[in-house]
Amino acid sequence: MAAGADLTRVSFLTIRDTVGERGIALPDDVEELADAIRRAHARIVVIDPVMAHLATGLDSHRDHAIRRALAPLARVADQLDVAMVGVAHLNKGVSTDLFGRVGGSIGLTAAARSVLVMGSDPDAGEDSRERVVAHGKSNLSAQAPALRLRVESRSVDGPEGPIETAGIAWIGEAPNVHIACSALLLTPARRHRRGERPRRSYWTCSGMAACRLLM
Repeated sequence: MAAGADLTRVSFLTIRDTVGERGIALPDDVEELADAIRRAHARIVVIDPVMAHLATGLDSHRDHAIRRALAPLARVADQLDVAMVGVAHLNKGVSTDLFGRVGGSIGLTAAARSVLVMGSDPDAGEDSRERVVAHGKSNLSAQAPALRLRVESRSVDGPEGPIETAGIAWIGEAPNVHIACSALLLTPARRHRRGERPRRSYWTCSGMAACRLLM
């Protein structure tokens, strides 16, 4: 709503079983997901976050287990011509290596064909709401320029009155369109202490930070 979406084209999938309603579990519910895609004629599926939708008992820290959960999604994407987008988050480590910072197994980034990284804008102040989205990995095309955005407060109409939420305002290409991924992994406070500025080089790592994967 805050982004101005056509809500008639947005739906949420829940699974009903003997326990009640729940979200999908991967890879167990891939067929149910495929059926829902066909019914809705969906063009894009967002799983947010991926780690919350892994089947019980699946070890999210094992590369083989993650690939086993995501491989059926890739097949559905290919068969139904739909984009599968997953969201993952950084762990609380301090490394600037994206593979080491993504929560769970590196299989998550390895399985993705395209990975976008979002982090605080290296050119902005410590308290800024400006962020940068950079291409961390792309197996299908050349990496796109980094884009700047600003997180804004927005109000939407709810059933019981206004709801205060947040939205994104896109600013345009970052002045330094080839920001290194490692620069986005530093918090503003750490970046200030280290005196780092955006590096004028191409991205040097593959992975994601509060990012989206395109399989």
